[in-house]
Amino acid sequence: MSKTKTLSLGLGAIVAVGAAILPMTAYADNEPTSEAYVDINVNVSTVLSMTLNTHSVAAAGGSTGAYVCDTTATPNCSGVSQVAAIEMLPNSVDLTTMYTDVSVSTNSAAGFTLTLIDSDDNNNLVNANSDTINAISSKPAAGSNAGWAVSVNATDVWNKVPKNAGAVDPAEQPLVIENYTPATPSTTVGRVNTVHYGVATSDTQPTGTYTDTVVYTATVNGSGSSSSSSQQSQ
Repeated sequence: MSKTKTLSLGLGAIVAVGAAILPMTAYADNEPTSEAYVDINVNVSTVLSMTLNTHSVAAAGGSTGAYVCDTTATPNCSGVSQVAAIEMLPNSVDLTTMYTDVSVSTNSAAGFTLTLIDSDDNNNLVNANSDTINAISSKPAAGSNAGWAVSVNATDVWNKVPKNAGAVDPAEQPLVIENYTPATPSTTVGRVNTVHYGVATSDTQPTGTYTDTVVYTATVNGSGSSSSSSQQSQ
């Protein structure tokens, strides 16, 4: 009698185990699930910087030292001046002594535009007595073509620096030094343009220190991000 009970209990244990496994197998493929996605976005900001390094005989060592305008540190920084200065006689010309190396860097794949314009609506060099050395759009020459103009990258093409006339004279637009777009999308580092300031005096040029100020502006193409600095010529 007791042996039968023992056998029955053993069979009962086997059946119970079988009954417990089968439902788990059957439900495994039918359990409800839910999915959700997370997008990882890394936004890298546009960076623009411009360095001016001006050379002239008036500066010790021939250079005033570099001025760096970095939009990551000071957005749209401006207002810092460098000075280019020479001594001249009447009926003389200087096309090479005064110049500025303008270096622009940006991580924008669209590149940048570098422009030059006068700081105000008078683009002549003027002394304390209101005598002038006029802004001209041709190569300055002693006596015969007195005036001042700029040349980019040692070419023999000379341009007048436009007036900063705004709405008063819409025809006066900034002079484009370079509109640069990389051949392949890449970071632009230290792309340099050299701007010479050429000056010629007339044979009757009055004495005095003639001055004017121009402004360089670098702007990322397709955006409003810009960097500017002024350059005083005398």
